[in-house]
Amino acid sequence: MAGGECSKCGYAKNLSGLSFHHLDAPEKDFKLDMRSLSNRTIEKVMNEFEKCILLCHNCHSEVHNPALDLEVLSSSRLL
Repeated sequence: MAGGECSKCGYAKNLSGLSFHHLDAPEKDFKLDMRSLSNRTIEKVMNEFEKCILLCHNCHSEVHNPALDLEVLSSSRLL
């Protein structure tokens, strides 16, 4: 349903390398992981799913840590 690949870079080799990213953090009610899903109705899960995009772990890390971009850091001579 989410396309089976990273919506940013297109990675699609292994499902364990993909995760859901909430587009609007304040709207996040719960994580979409096995622990959170086990006690919720399919309606609540699908509602939460609609708030997300699928990202590979690398792209997910880059979205959450933009200040650690190596190009930015190297241009500011911090590396």
